[in-house]
Amino acid sequence: MRNRATVNGAIEIGRAPGVIQVTFLAPLAALDAVCLGDYARERYGL
Repeated sequence: MRNRATVNGAIEIGRAPGVIQVTFLAPLAALDAVCLGDYARERYGL
């Protein structure tokens, strides 16, 4: 059996040329694995 992840989110094209904002849900464990967990906790008060 394979592990499977799903991504929920949105992609928005900004008004400035070349600007794209990506919004997605990610488990904190995955963010910790790439050293972004502390940033997410601080930014969103988790």
